[in-house]
Amino acid sequence: MAARPMEYFTLSVAGCTGMDVVAILDKMKLLDKIRCFKLDIDYEREKEHPRVYTWVKLVYTFEVEKGVLRDKIERAVRLSQDKYCSVSAMLKKAVKDFNYEIVIEEVPEFEGEDDGGQS
Repeated sequence: MAARPMEYFTLSVAGCTGMDVVAILDKMKLLDKIRCFKLDIDYEREKEHPRVYTWVKLVYTFEVEKGVLRDKIERAVRLSQDKYCSVSAMLKKAVKDFNYEIVIEEVPEFEGEDDGGQS
């Protein structure tokens, strides 16, 4: 079963800002220090037609190597949200409550880096 039109809209904002954040982190030379990047979208729609979004929240979650500077990750997300992501810019104009959250979890070491010689 395919996604519905409004679901495609949320997928487009995730794709737009997600690609921005990855490109910016790559330019900052941080991608090799990020174990996982996940972007979740929560939203609510009006109960009556045309059932537009009443609020949208993006949650950027990063699992990072210890010592990765939080401010650099926050800057990458801010740049996407404030400057580069055109889909977010459109949503901000149309949705009453559009916001985001950044979650950064430090991991002591990346899984699989040292498997003790076992394959």
